[in-house]
Amino acid sequence: MIGKGSNGDSVMRSLVLIAVGVLTTFILPNTLIEACFALGLDADLIRGTTAIGIFVVGLIIIAVGLYIFRNTHRIWYGSFEIAVGFLLMISAVSTYAELYINETIQFNFSDVPDHFKPQTQGLFGWRSTTVAMLQIAAAIYVLIRGLDNLGEGLRASSHSKWKLLWSRVFQTGSK
Repeated sequence: MIGKGSNGDSVMRSLVLIAVGVLTTFILPNTLIEACFALGLDADLIRGTTAIGIFVVGLIIIAVGLYIFRNTHRIWYGSFEIAVGFLLMISAVSTYAELYINETIQFNFSDVPDHFKPQTQGLFGWRSTTVAMLQIAAAIYVLIRGLDNLGEGLRASSHSKWKLLWSRVFQTGSK
């Protein structure tokens, strides 16, 4: 059963799963394409649906590995999640700012290169700024999840000074 045994076993399991997921996601599709070329086979099938399927399976394996790590090292996982949330926030805000400037300045768009024109994206045909705003909302969500995981990890830990500081800053009380 996942989660049984020592923390060292869980960490090792999670690291192995993350490594397998990274190999599956980022190396296996390219290796299969190279093998097709070497054998003189058509690699178009692997470039399309098969590559996407392999990529998704690899990402699921990475997610399972991170979930196992989260269950045993919540403070570290929450800290990592907060760092990722900040990076997402910086990326999304800078993208939004650039798109907002490009889409709100009134131009005669007939003389402007395509990459400066307001763009729509995806299935819904949303404007690029709308997509960037959704990315900002996703970054906020990741930050909240990171704070929650860090708080839960501190609550369950023996770090009394950090627990006290956390409860004072976030007014969580002494649970």
